[in-house]
This record gives sequence, C-alpha cells and structure tokens, in this order.
Amino acid sequence: MSRLLQKYKEIRLSHGKVHSILIMTYIICHKLIEKLYVKYLMHFGKLNPSMIIFESSPDYSDNSRALSDYMVNNGYLEKYKIYWSVSNADYCRRINRKAQVIFLQNVDKYGEHKLSNVKKFMTAGVLLGTHNIVWSYKDSIKGQRHIRLWHGCGYKAPSDTDKRSFRTFDFGCVIGPFFVKVFSYYWNVEEKYVHPTGFARYDWLKTKSLKAIAYKERILGDSSKLLIWMPTFRNDKLGRYNSLESFAGFPLLQDQLDWERFDELCVRLKIKILVKLHIFQKDYSIDYSKFKNIHLINNEDLDQKGINLYELLAVTDGLISDYSSVAFDYLIVDKPMAFALDDYDNYVHSRGFAFDNPKHYMPGHHLYSLEDLGKFVREVASGIDLHSAWRREIRKDAITESDCYCRDILTAINI
Repeated sequence: MSRLLQKYKEIRLSHGKVHSILIMTYIICHKLIEKLYVKYLMHFGKLNPSMIIFESSPDYSDNSRALSDYMVNNGYLEKYKIYWSVSNADYCRRINRKAQVIFLQNVDKYGEHKLSNVKKFMTAGVLLGTHNIVWSYKDSIKGQRHIRLWHGCGYKAPSDTDKRSFRTFDFGCVIGPFFVKVFSYYWNVEEKYVHPTGFARYDWLKTKSLKAIAYKERILGDSSKLLIWMPTFRNDKLGRYNSLESFAGFPLLQDQLDWERFDELCVRLKIKILVKLHIFQKDYSIDYSKFKNIHLINNEDLDQKGINLYELLAVTDGLISDYSSVAFDYLIVDKPMAFALDDYDNYVHSRGFAFDNPKHYMPGHHLYSLEDLGKFVREVASGIDLHSAWRREIRKDAITESDCYCRDILTAINI
C-alpha cells in the first residue's frame, strides 16, 4: 500500500488530481488482474523449454546481447525461440532491424507489466539477464530457470539492492575463481550457485570488429593512438550512491582549464581520447565541443554506428578508469591501463570496496594528479608499457580463460 501511495504522489505531481486518480484506478485494477492471472498460470501454466527471454540494461546490450547474438549466429534458432524484454521495443526494432529476435515491451507507460507478455515471462524455459531478471523468481512456474549473466565484477562493493534475503536465480556468472567467494557473500547465496565462467561479452574483446576498426581509423585522423576513459559514476542520476561533495567532479581534471591543458597535450602527442561516462552518471558541466582530441561518446552514438562498447574497447590502445569493473574486463585486451585514484580515500568511506587491498588488483599507473595523467599518456604515445607482467599476474588470478565464452556458458547452463 505504501508503494501505491508513493506512486500516486509521483503521478499527481505530473498529471494533476483528477487524471492521477484515473491512472491509479487503472494501475490497481491492472495489478489485481495480473495477480489472478499469475495464480492461474502457477497452477495450470506449462513451461515451454524452447522459449528463452533475455534482459539487459541498457536494452539489447552487454553480456545478454553477446550470448543472444552467439545463439542466433550459431544455429540455436532451429531449436529455440529468442525473445528480448526491453523498455523501448520500437527503438530496439528500429536500431536492430537485422536481429533475428523478438522484442517485447516489458512494461506499459505506467510501469505495469503488459498482460500480453505475462504468460511468456512465466512459461519461458529460461530467463537470462544482466541486472534484474524480467520476472520474479518467486512467481516462476516450477522448472523455469533464472540465469544471472551479470554486468561486472570489479572493485566496488555491490550495492545493498544486489543482496537479497532469498536466492533470486539458479546460476550466476562471474569472471573467474577470485570472485566466487566475493559474490557468494554479496548475493547471499551458497558458492555452488556462483560460477566462474567468464562473461559472454569477452568474446567481443577477443575478436576485433571490422566496424570498430574503421571507426577507430576515422576517429584517429592524423593521430596515432586511441585511449578510452571510462570513469565509474560518482554522483549517479538517481542519487543512490556517493553523495559526498568530493565525488561531484570528474576525476583528476578539476575544471575546464584542466581539460583544455590536457587536450593541448593530447594534440601534441597525437593521442585521441574517447570519454565514455557511466550510464548512471550525472552530466558533468564540461564543454567538450572546445576540445580537438577529446570526444564524448555514449551508447546512442555507438548504436547509430552499429558498434557495441566492447567491440570498441578491443581496438583501443589503452584505458583510463578507476574503480570500474571495466578494468578487469580490459585485461583481456592486454593494453596499458591507468587508474584515477585522487578520491580513493573518500571512496573507501563511501561506496567501499568488494575485497581487501584493491590497489594490488589495479595493474597499471596509479594517477593522483594531472601530472601523473600526463606521464601516462606520454608513455602510451611512446609505446612504453611498464605493467604488462603485472596485468598477466592479475589476469591469471581473476579471469577464467576460454577460446569461446558464450559456448562455455551455454554448455554450463545446459542450452
């Protein structure tokens, strides 16, 4: 009841009193009908083992897309029918016209499950997702399997929302043995439910896309090296984490003048920088249009070019990050890395870390100032790679090796 009241207050702010009462009447009736329908399907519904539903955030991306695309390209459609639960089905169909999957609009404009899809959600043999699985584990028909493909194994302590008092999946993927105990604790499950399969998207890192190579060449122009900077979010859009003022700014570069100085250095060194912000990050007040060698990119830009982020990562010449899980993923690329740690002490007391001694697992330059950043890009420009042995050491501990991660995951979950 408290959730409905909160929802009413939110709707009233944007729709007014009369209209919001009509909307809430619809929502309450919808929930009652859905509840009855779910009870009916729990008793009389029958699983369809050949139906598979994927989910990801953002839509049609990440580990879920890597695994779905692998299935499409390797003959699995002869046995299985693949659906995608997405927040914007029209956009997905428009951007991905050649995708041989069916996009389902997961909720209506008021945030309620579309009744036409409830049966699919409940009777699909397997549900797979990177964040929240499309359908509640508690409301599943007996025999339905929920696979947590997950979205990142990194330094940050998982949020409280990731930890439940009950198990919500049958099989959870992590990138290697090091993270089994870590995520067994944070997911509050026995270790037998956490599997070091690696991530499906690692196959993108191992096979360089021709589109990504062409995109890199266009971006480079007369420059010689391409770095990507991917900071984790410090102030996220929903205000859930890291609300300390010390996290308000971009790491290392404190103001527009710092950015301009850094851009001038990159021009001299013939280094191009792509800045890819976390999808939850609030916008920084930075005017990127003034820079010659620094470019801001987002998921929509890549969608328009038919390239996914991990295909792009595979062709870059180095990574700048911090506490983001992408640093572990980038070990597959095996190129120089740098970690912006100027707010490390504050981060310890804010979000915190998932394991002890996190700096040991950051195999690259540790950056605390603009001068440190300059030293790193100069080394990249000169072809100097000081930490390759350290990267190999951490990769050996943290990541399960495979020549085809998608195949191994499908084998492990018996698809």
